[in-house]
Amino acid sequence: MTKMTTRNYAELAEDSYKDRVKGGMLTLGDNKYKVLEHVNDERTGYAGTIYQDVSSRQIIVAHRGTEPQTRQDLFTDVQMVTHGINNQLGPAMDLMTLAGRHANVEEQKTGKRPEVSTTGHSLGGMIALAIIGGKYGEGAQLPSVRAFAQQTHTNPLTVAKAYQCLQDE
Repeated sequence: MTKMTTRNYAELAEDSYKDRVKGGMLTLGDNKYKVLEHVNDERTGYAGTIYQDVSSRQIIVAHRGTEPQTRQDLFTDVQMVTHGINNQLGPAMDLMTLAGRHANVEEQKTGKRPEVSTTGHSLGGMIALAIIGGKYGEGAQLPSVRAFAQQTHTNPLTVAKAYQCLQDE
């Protein structure tokens, strides 16, 4: 049985940006996963995937982050920052509930309930939460691109793009 690592979670978070077919198989690093569900809610812009590690049977829910180049995601980010409203929370919670149902089915089949965990990817959301949470006040200096990329284990080009989007606003 393999133990999920931070790298495995990061790979699944990154993979959640791809539209996957239910029942499909994929290999990321040394791990093989089965896609149990994939949701792409056009109304809210939410997307997420439920994976199951073939070896450990662990179930992982990966939530896709918002992307500033899509109109719906930009609206979602603005709603979260200005009003504290997350219109993607409902579909995300529904997917978590569905993951629990998959765990119940697995437990009925094998007699052992698999661990259910979650991961996600949203740099813009993380920056917004840090600002809202008071870590960075209005006008405060954000960490350098390199420092923030290291803190969040994110590609520096992604951080630079997110910073540029913030600056453009």
